[in-house]
Amino acid sequence: MFKSSEGPCGAVSEKMNTKPAAEHDLRTPVDAGSERTSNWTPPWVNVQIDGMAARAFVGNDGAWSDVLLIEFDEDAPEGMPVPFRTKYFHFPEPGRLCWGHDGAEHDVRLSLDHSRSC
Repeated sequence: MFKSSEGPCGAVSEKMNTKPAAEHDLRTPVDAGSERTSNWTPPWVNVQIDGMAARAFVGNDGAWSDVLLIEFDEDAPEGMPVPFRTKYFHFPEPGRLCWGHDGAEHDVRLSLDHSRSC
């Protein structure tokens, strides 16, 4: 179990310097209506999904609705497709991602050493 403390960004794990991620933590600061070119790269946020290093983005990637995109540094957790892109997702509580029509769930934590400032 990780020891937590309260920091400027909320509860922080001292061992891994992470905190539970919420949807707003992964949302792009870029205007959702702006046009995307073929070489557009999402403003990724570094996260851990079930303890595995990844980058995540919530916002408009040129589709009609907001999506969740996830790229993994290595292997994805069991049951997560690669590449991962869905518009069917929600965070019922910070740190808990539910996605798809079957309600798959994963632990999502911000990697504070590498993510944008809160």
